[in-house]
Amino acid sequence: MLSFFRKIFIFLIPVLLYMVAIALIDPYNMFSTQLLDDEQKKNTAFRLNYTLWKYVEYDKEPKSNILLGDSRMALLHNETVELLTGAQVYNFSFGGGTLPEIIETFWYADKKTKLERVFIGINFELYNGREKKNRCTEAKNVLNNKGLYFINQSVTNSSALILKNLLTNKNEVVGKPRDREKFWAQQLVTADKSMYKDYLYPTDFYNELKKIAAHCNTKNIQLAFVILPTHTDLQNQIIASGREQEFNRFVQDMETLGKVYNFHKISTLTANKENYGDPFHFKSEVGEQVIKYIFDIETANDNVLTVTDSATLNE
Repeated sequence: MLSFFRKIFIFLIPVLLYMVAIALIDPYNMFSTQLLDDEQKKNTAFRLNYTLWKYVEYDKEPKSNILLGDSRMALLHNETVELLTGAQVYNFSFGGGTLPEIIETFWYADKKTKLERVFIGINFELYNGREKKNRCTEAKNVLNNKGLYFINQSVTNSSALILKNLLTNKNEVVGKPRDREKFWAQQLVTADKSMYKDYLYPTDFYNELKKIAAHCNTKNIQLAFVILPTHTDLQNQIIASGREQEFNRFVQDMETLGKVYNFHKISTLTANKENYGDPFHFKSEVGEQVIKYIFDIETANDNVLTVTDSATLNE
């Protein structure tokens, strides 16, 4: 019997060592060990699983003002918003974010704290019934059962990369640099094939957004939708793909839900290619202008954006 337990113990040693290593490295700060610099974790763990990183972070310190969306909305950084507006916010947007993730994250945040202001970044590319990806369920499951943290693939991969960086005295960043012009052209082709030509009106998602709008109306939560600025090359691609009618319906749908900040137009923010890293993603100077407008620091200018208010939602 003693021999049996000795064998079990020997078998468990690697498992225990692995769990200790994960807890010490703690790539997503689940246990707040803080033995490693957050910069190393952001260069690896954050980029491998945006949703898990942000769900863990928000769980520790919920904010009543939140930004939801994809990588474009994520460019409105917490620090910049707070510096320009003085408002305490949490940017709950994800790289590669989808509408199902936005919807689920809203309800998660609403359960965590009393929300005051919610900005949903939603461009036409997100408003597609075919895009059903939802990484938030995984993140919520890990939060609810921390044992899953030790077997989560993102946690394992991130820990290995962080450990490699420590052993080699490097701080490699996940993601490779791209040739800007080639990537720009590639993004337009990708948008045409996978977002515009493969478009399906998102009836179910629209109904879910109506539920959010009705809830915000009942709870006195200020809700606004932000159609973020994209370069005119991408705007023209929507027309070239034959989706102008669907785009106009998308804008009309948003206007039934709440205030809409619509940057989708030819303007000083969208016509200049130097304002963008690629057709989808604007640079920090543009982000600052967006922040100022949606937080009412500057008066809306027709040359920059269009702002519309919906009728009160009665449901």
